[in-house]
Amino acid sequence: MSNPLMNAQIDGAIDKRFGDQYNYLIEMLSQKINSIESSIVALNQTLSAAEVDTGMKWIDGRHIFRKFYAVSLAVAGTTYTTSLGISADLAWIDHSYTFIQYATNSTVLSFYYVDATDNSICYINASSQLIVKYTSTGTLYAAVNYIKTA
Repeated sequence: MSNPLMNAQIDGAIDKRFGDQYNYLIEMLSQKINSIESSIVALNQTLSAAEVDTGMKWIDGRHIFRKFYAVSLAVAGTTYTTSLGISADLAWIDHSYTFIQYATNSTVLSFYYVDATDNSICYINASSQLIVKYTSTGTLYAAVNYIKTA
């Protein structure tokens, strides 16, 4: 993040009478801002099987929550159903935090919903269940965002 006060200091626009004090205050302020920004990012990106408020809000002002699910894909090509255990008006898979770790410990960092050539699927059905079918063995880690039922 660019700090206009620090840019002014670098440009030499600060009155020299206050230079040392000003520099100290700017440094302390910058450290505090960076600390607060880091805390906000960490809070909003907590990855947990427990319910986490993401800090984001839906278009109607309700909070968006996230839970992480791990689904063991023990037999390739088998369809697995996992209850989300939530009461939600809307739920969706957050692709930015969803991936498969193969049994060999290599990972696929993104996961697609349907590919007719290999019959792989990953979606949430109307009964708030995570449905997964994949052609290899491993573990699916899925982040599910949702809006609680009003």
